[in-house]
Amino acid sequence: MAPAVYHFRTHAGAEIDIILEMNGTYFPIGIKCSRLLSSYDLRSFKAFKETYPDKKIAPGLIIHAGEETYLLDKDTLALSWKAF
Repeated sequence: MAPAVYHFRTHAGAEIDIILEMNGTYFPIGIKCSRLLSSYDLRSFKAFKETYPDKKIAPGLIIHAGEETYLLDKDTLALSWKAF
């Protein structure tokens, strides 16, 4: 079965581009054209978790234009789009 696909955006502008839901778990994915990410890029993931505290939310993924793949924080992987 294919996952359900959602988008998340708050009135304040926090946004997650793709949220895949499969078997009751939500997988948030952000896409950034920036080469450098910062803690500011985590605000959307924080807003999503605060909005849906009762949901099972997997660690976040940000696909970005930088060269490296690394942990942005303990719950978010920054994945270079060159990894594809």
